[in-house]
Amino acid sequence: MRALYQITGDNEPANNGNTGLWYDKYCDKWPIINGAPEWSLKSYKAGNHEYHPKQEWIKTLAGKKVGNEKQLLEACQRIALFADRTMGINEPQFFNTQWRFVTGLGRNHPVENGFAWHHTLGTPYLPGSSVKGMVRAWAEHWLLNNVEDADSKEEKQAEIDRIFGSKGKGEVGNVIFLDALPRTPVKLEADIMTPHYAPYYSEGEAPADWHDPTPIPFLTVASDQTFQFLIVPRLPQDEQSRNDTEQAREWLKEALEWIGAGAKTAVGYGRMEEDKNAARSFKDEQRRERVAQEKQRQLESMDPFERELEELIQQQPAIPSYVVLLNHLKSGKWEGEDVIRVAEKIRKLMKEAKSWKEVSNAKRKERDKKYQRTREVLKFLKN
Repeated sequence: MRALYQITGDNEPANNGNTGLWYDKYCDKWPIINGAPEWSLKSYKAGNHEYHPKQEWIKTLAGKKVGNEKQLLEACQRIALFADRTMGINEPQFFNTQWRFVTGLGRNHPVENGFAWHHTLGTPYLPGSSVKGMVRAWAEHWLLNNVEDADSKEEKQAEIDRIFGSKGKGEVGNVIFLDALPRTPVKLEADIMTPHYAPYYSEGEAPADWHDPTPIPFLTVASDQTFQFLIVPRLPQDEQSRNDTEQAREWLKEALEWIGAGAKTAVGYGRMEEDKNAARSFKDEQRRERVAQEKQRQLESMDPFERELEELIQQQPAIPSYVVLLNHLKSGKWEGEDVIRVAEKIRKLMKEAKSWKEVSNAKRKERDKKYQRTREVLKFLKN
């Protein structure tokens, strides 16, 4: 086992590796006492020094960002594309953490408190089942309990059962909750909880002020981290299912703002607010994707020679298209009739770009680049 740790050198997670797998499986803070490893991460003293293995392991990620930016963006885009093509919904909701956020504290881990990692992306996330449970808890314990009229309460309960499914009856709901994923690499922070009455919980002693607090470190997601949520109708063609989806989207926003997601929500963890900037960025991405798809369709409909010219232009998007073709034309890339076709194409592009001036325009100076390009194109056309 210990040979594996030697491979990683200073035991730091690789930039493109799965941080979750590394954090869960490669903890190497076991103390060596009398030449043998002590399989416990409890704090201990050695000489005049105190050592806290749990905190040391958590701090290896504190203040760092985890996750591959390209992979996270692709995963979010795939989920949105899946929802669009199969469910007819392509409107993810984006929420930004207002303070720390933690999920998976109940999982087993040597540091005592676990952490929920996405199994392939290696970043913190919220499973769809957790999102559904949070929204249902909001609807049942906050909205339903505020309804005083019996008939209205029964109607609200029927709506909740229709959206989430009936408990104990095996009936599924009209709405599907997908995993909430981060859009960009996630910054992590270390935190500590200090229960003061350990003997009360472990041995049944009366809680008292003379009991020593027990610091327990744990890992959290920092504030100002954006996650993508997506709720879709189970029956896209059913109007009721689509209406229920809109209701669930509203409840999701309220639940994240008021009660929060994950663990320790009673003390403010997990609160999130809608991120309108991320929503605008998503719409811009979708718009660019549609433009790229339209260009691809146009490219496929062109004849081979026109397609060749268009592909050359797309290879250098930062340079005006007529300049790209003129440079290739001057290099002798084409011969015969192809030269005339390219020159005509360049003249057309220059006119569209308002860069075309006749050679007879004496006011243009010889050193004017646009004027010189015009002369070069006319030269090819005359020859």
